[in-house]
Amino acid sequence: MKIRDNLVFDKHNGQLIGYVDLGDPSLNYGTFQDIDDLATHVLVYYVRGIASDLKFSLAYFATKCVTSFQIMPTFWEAVSILELKCKLPVIAAVSDGASPNRKFYRMHGLMDDKIGNSVVNRTINFYAPDRYIWFFADAPHLMKTFRNCIYHSGDGKHTRKIWKDNYQILWRHFKK
Repeated sequence: MKIRDNLVFDKHNGQLIGYVDLGDPSLNYGTFQDIDDLATHVLVYYVRGIASDLKFSLAYFATKCVTSFQIMPTFWEAVSILELKCKLPVIAAVSDGASPNRKFYRMHGLMDDKIGNSVVNRTINFYAPDRYIWFFADAPHLMKTFRNCIYHSGDGKHTRKIWKDNYQILWRHFKK
């Protein structure tokens, strides 16, 4: 989730809030981030019941260009808290179609019993091995990304060249 980057002074504990913080110093600065980077996004683990009105934010982390390798340990820690401490079964994870999220899904490809499938849509739950955690990408976000890629191909903005079976996909095909 994009946020306005700014620093906030917490008068109760005297800290400046707004810097990148994934809860573990080894995760905070493992990529392109500097120790003094202001956060521009928030990674939120939001819990939602399927057959109940349960909904709450379990954790949130101030980030800037989060990677799949940073999502992996925080995700599994959230699952462990929900499964082991709260006794809430985790059956799905939903995210937008951003590149780090898609790569995070693909990182689970070897953790499933149907190895070799090119699409990773589930993983075995480490904390309940008899169940899967299913991955869902936000369909409207993916459709918007597809539309934007096509628009920028060929006669749209001319910044991409998208091909399928030796035919270029052009924006004008969709306009017609």
